[in-house]
Amino acid sequence: MALPGARIVARICDLMGLPVFLTYFFAGAWVVGLAFMARQLWRERAHFDPAPLDRSRPAAVAAAWRAVGALLLAFWLGADLNDGRAAGIFSAAIDWPSRALFAAAFLFARLKV
Repeated sequence: MALPGARIVARICDLMGLPVFLTYFFAGAWVVGLAFMARQLWRERAHFDPAPLDRSRPAAVAAAWRAVGALLLAFWLGADLNDGRAAGIFSAAIDWPSRALFAAAFLFARLKV
């Protein structure tokens, strides 16, 4: 995650026409910042109640949004679900937000598996 992010920062700096030393500075700052956040996460990893949860509200909301959104999309587009618009709308409005909620639920909650 650090290297692709640093690569994106370096490309943005190149597009802006910044000198090479500033490109290295900003890419290095990205990596150092990410390392600092990883260190903080490692230090605070055991500061929570160890009892796992039976369910997660964000995961339940994401699952409901996927089901309701797919049904709404099917009713809105009718029988023409092979249309390219259906895939784009589903990805942007239903799939990406629900995946973000699922990721948050499983990364930040203590769920029973």
